[in-house]
Amino acid sequence: MSRSTAVWIGGRVRSPFVIEEPKPFRPDLILWLDITNDQILAADVVDPDAPKSKLANHLKAALGRADAVPPARVRVSDRAVADAIRQVLPRGTAIDIGPTPELDAIADRMGEEMEGDPRDGTYLGSGEVRVAAVERLFHESAALYRVAPWLTLADSDVLELDIPE
Repeated sequence: MSRSTAVWIGGRVRSPFVIEEPKPFRPDLILWLDITNDQILAADVVDPDAPKSKLANHLKAALGRADAVPPARVRVSDRAVADAIRQVLPRGTAIDIGPTPELDAIADRMGEEMEGDPRDGTYLGSGEVRVAAVERLFHESAALYRVAPWLTLADSDVLELDIPE
């Protein structure tokens, strides 16, 4: 039986999208690729604070796929990731530590595919503030400007500001 020459690349990258609920945040993507056979073996969306063991769990699932060719080498971005996956890999699998631009390329491509009308995109806060929210803020601000309460009120007058949840 011949030894596999497959090379896998794995890791976590910042996703190109924001999850809106319950509080907006930009998740990470866990990706495992077989670059020898041009396959995405595992992909998942995880909280940025999720432990490194999530990466090992997804590697284990990828290794269990019927169509997966076990790797001869695995490349990850740093030693902490290498340590997290070492026990999951088949005996004799080499681990290389180096750049993983292939993962960034997939995230970038996802972002390109997900882009719609730029007016539906995001504006501030690393993508957590939607264009529609900023548009509404400026619309309401324009109404306040037209009323111009500063022309009739004194510094001692009290204004009420209501910000519903």
